[in-house]
Order: sequence, then C-alpha cells, then structure tokens
Amino acid sequence: TNFPLAMTSDQGVVYYTLDGSDPREAWTGGALGSAYNEPLSLGGSVTVKARALNGGEWSALTEATFLVGTLASAGNLVVSELMYHPSGAGEELEFVEVRNISEGPIDLSGVTFGGIDFTFPTGYVLAPGAYALVVADRAAFEAAYGAGLPLAGVFRNGTALANGGERITLLAADGVTMIESFRYRDALPWPPAADGLGPSLTRIAPMTPGDPEDPASWRPSVVSGGSPGASDALDFSGDPASDGDHDGIVAFAEHAFGSDPANPNRQTDLFSVFTDPFDGALLLEYRRNPAADDVRVVIEGSGDLRDWIDATDAFSVAESAWSSGGNIRVTLRKIAPANGSAPRYFRLRFESR
Repeated sequence: TNFPLAMTSDQGVVYYTLDGSDPREAWTGGALGSAYNEPLSLGGSVTVKARALNGGEWSALTEATFLVGTLASAGNLVVSELMYHPSGAGEELEFVEVRNISEGPIDLSGVTFGGIDFTFPTGYVLAPGAYALVVADRAAFEAAYGAGLPLAGVFRNGTALANGGERITLLAADGVTMIESFRYRDALPWPPAADGLGPSLTRIAPMTPGDPEDPASWRPSVVSGGSPGASDALDFSGDPASDGDHDGIVAFAEHAFGSDPANPNRQTDLFSVFTDPFDGALLLEYRRNPAADDVRVVIEGSGDLRDWIDATDAFSVAESAWSSGGNIRVTLRKIAPANGSAPRYFRLRFESR
C-alpha cells in the first residue's frame, strides 16, 4: 500500500529529493530537486530531503526517512550462515548471510548488525526466501565466489568476525527491537569444522529455524567455503521405507547417514556403540549427512528392547569430524542416565522435521 506524503511551507516553493541528495546545488544555489505540487505516493521506504526556496533564499534542510511496507522482524528474518574463520585466508573472505523466511517481501531499511558494523541502506527489500550477504571485502569475496551474488554491503570501520566466537546481534530499524542475538563459539558442541577447516557455520532448516543460541541449530556447510547466497541442504524424496539395495537400511536412514541407497552398507560403517578405553564411558558414533536439514536425530534407550525412551539428553557431543566429502562422523558420550533410568541398549531414530 502506498503512503501519501504531504509537504508544506509558510513561504516559497518546496523542492525535494528521494535519493538522499540535497535539493539545493552547493556551488550555484540552484534547485536540483523536484518542485512539490501534490502529495507524494511512497511505494517503498525512502529518505526525503526538502528545502523551501523563497526569493532566492533557501530554508534549512529538512530530512526524514519513511519506512513503508513489511519491516524486518524476528518473525521474518534470520541469520542463516556465517563464515567467521575462512580456511587458509585472512579476514577478507568472512561473510554473514541473512534470509527472508516469510512468504512476502520485507524491508531491511535501517536493520543493523552488532558484532560487525553494518546497517542496511534505506529501501533495501528482500524477496520471499531470498538471501542478503554482508562481506568483509567485496573484491576478495567476488574473486573467490564470483560476481552476481546478493551483496548488501561490506563490514564497516575495520570490524571483523572473531575466530574464537562472539555475540552477533541483529537490530530492527528502530535500533532497539531485537531480531536475533546469539553467541557462536569455535569448539564443541558448536561445529568445530567451521573454525578454519573450510566449512562455514550454517543454520539448520533456516525457514523453520531453531534457537540460534543452541549449537544444535547449526552445522558445518557441505563443502569448503560454504554456500553464500544459496542453500546446500538436500531434502529427501521418494519412499522413506524402501530398501533398494537390501542392506536393511531404509532410504530415509540412508539419506540421514549420507550413504548410497544403491550400494549395500555394513551397519557398523554407519553406527556403532563402544566404550572409552580410558574410563569405560559409553560412546555412540554415527555418520551424518550435513545436507539432510530435514532430518532430526533422536537417541533412544531401552532396558529390554521392547520399551524405548528418548535418551538424547543423556549424551553430549564428544567429537564432530567433518570430511571434504561432505559427511560428518559424530561421536556422542554418555553423561547421565536417560530420564532417570539406566537403559542398556541404544539406537538412533530419524524423524522428519
């Protein structure tokens, strides 16, 4: 919906601009803006600058920013990817990616990052599902990733992302309302592969995002360098219960493991249970496909192989090893009884998000 803007002056003719420039030419004093005759119909956010000219004398400059349309908020904008410690490079390949998770366009005018110094310019509109990138060095970024990606701008005032982790905030245009705030870290349970080994820190299922403070909401990117301006997730398709290679592992589990559903797999290659040789603690190890954002992994425990309970909270991540082939080997260490019981048997359950 367009917003009608009226302007008045007690004396003289009002001249205005919508591009951020002064309606008065600095050297000659001539008029550069448009003469106001009737209310303006603002179809989007814009900064209006105006002066009145009366008998050769200009009034003081009046300036105001009008935000029109659906503004960025906690319900429609998320941080979807961070490259905070590029492999084999300095800070010049760092980037932050945001994504519109709503079904309509949103206006990012005045949205401000904390952690890095950047404010989205007036009139910056993001289409449904679209991405915007803020980068450390435009030339270096385009040399590495190519031109044509949705760059909104560059980090300002020499700011950079801390290799050891820091708090990232995203404030709405009013400078007060929080859109997102979280502290990423460079060690478990945060994905250690994002700390200089090549992958970016990537939000899991950003269109239906979990808590950004929870490390379980993040994973390493599938490939080294990340996927700025795009998604590297791979959704499952087909019959989840099929087993074309007859190895006893159904297709949805093959998708979760990142294994080939056309080639038989030994189950011990994908999931194993063993004890720590040093202290006897129970360890679970499984292969994980980082592209399977549509999968939620649940650990279940049982004392009799009949009744199973959710034992996920009884384990912590002991290791997460990323491979250049795009899979992860996750090792979980048992830290407590599951829901107050002491199950002797454990299994993985894969749920669709």
